[in-house]
Amino acid sequence: MDTFNTWWDSLQVILKIFYAIGMLATAVLGVQTLLTVFGMDGHDVGDLDIDTDHGGDVSTDDGGGVSFISIRGITAFLLGFGWVGAICLKSGLALFAAVPIAICIGLVLMVVIYFIMKFFWSMREDGTLDYHNAIGKVGSVYLPIPPNREGNGQIEVMIQSRLQVVQAQTSTSERIENRAKVLVIDVMEDNTLIVRPEV
Repeated sequence: MDTFNTWWDSLQVILKIFYAIGMLATAVLGVQTLLTVFGMDGHDVGDLDIDTDHGGDVSTDDGGGVSFISIRGITAFLLGFGWVGAICLKSGLALFAAVPIAICIGLVLMVVIYFIMKFFWSMREDGTLDYHNAIGKVGSVYLPIPPNREGNGQIEVMIQSRLQVVQAQTSTSERIENRAKVLVIDVMEDNTLIVRPEV
């Protein structure tokens, strides 16, 4: 520990920032991976999801159940940005050169994660999943759900013993924030779930 403290204290402030971003993103990615492997809810690690429903600020969901801007995508971006930025600075590059390179690598990783998740999602959607089996199940909000069916959010819910990320709407008058518990009460024709806050 003393060795780490000595090394850390010797770093410039900007290097500390890059390293901190890279380390934090690595830790979050590791936790996400473990939760995925063991089939546990990823919301327990403290998601900081961006609202990507149609009534929100950014609409990036292609309708296939995977959003380009998600907690996994942001984590991948920060992972690349932090470590590559630190490596560039340690290699002698100036900050104005290191930052664009770090951003580019972060975006590349973000795109890679998006297509990997899209691939796995397409494997899940094999036609055998009956979303009506979600009715009565309690899930967790993955992307915030707008009120009064003004747009889609996403929830994580177990359907047929598999953890699924599914489009969801609510008829309640208040927006349901991420990590909130919801009860599935109905299914629309496009397999969007209708939910309400779990009491």
